[in-house]
Amino acid sequence: MSVTKPTCRELPNVPAPLRVTLPLGIAIQSMPTGQEPISTQLNTLQSVFTQLAPALAAFQPIFVLVDTVVAIKDTFTAIPGLIVGDVDTFLNALNRVAEGVSKLTGVIPALAIPNLVRDCIVLIRAGIAIMVEILDEISAIEQDAADAIAAAQSLPAAYKADAISTGQCLQSEAAKRLEHTVNAIGPMAQLLNVLNLLGSLANIPGLPVLGDLTGKSTQEVKEALEALDEVLQALPL
Repeated sequence: MSVTKPTCRELPNVPAPLRVTLPLGIAIQSMPTGQEPISTQLNTLQSVFTQLAPALAAFQPIFVLVDTVVAIKDTFTAIPGLIVGDVDTFLNALNRVAEGVSKLTGVIPALAIPNLVRDCIVLIRAGIAIMVEILDEISAIEQDAADAIAAAQSLPAAYKADAISTGQCLQSEAAKRLEHTVNAIGPMAQLLNVLNLLGSLANIPGLPVLGDLTGKSTQEVKEALEALDEVLQALPL
């Protein structure tokens, strides 16, 4: 009687949850994705990015509105000394503007944007750590490909072509993996662009951007991400 031996599948540890707090107390929380409830660091990160993009798009007009109204209020505040005539009427209008500004700024607390930027930076740095691990795996495949092609040169002719084909197949796999990885980095670059806009509204200097990594080598992409991570880590938030 034969006994079927069960297959033991090694599963990853449950990743720490990721959370981004938006203005008005709204929070975006990571959640399991896919058809089975097994979370990895990568799909946890992707679930937050998927929710975050439309949420930031919805809040952006509010940020711009508040910034614009505050600018109007500051402009009017500087004018009274230049007004000659019905100063009382002007001051009443100015007070109404100031009152409206107070209500609007109350909708978005002073710490809302810095907190949002800080949460997003934690998210981006988590993404960088994952992408660097993937890039290391790609580098290992590239090295295996190079070793296979180099070793093929000393093999008999009957085996040489097959060994070279294997090395070239590994090269193709590494190139495709790198292409997919660079594509996955795209949302992080877009998020950095949004954070720069928010940072300008909240007077947060020094937020970096991530250039186009298309066509870069595995090592160049890794170095760009590690340099970005160093800048993000040094931000005084």
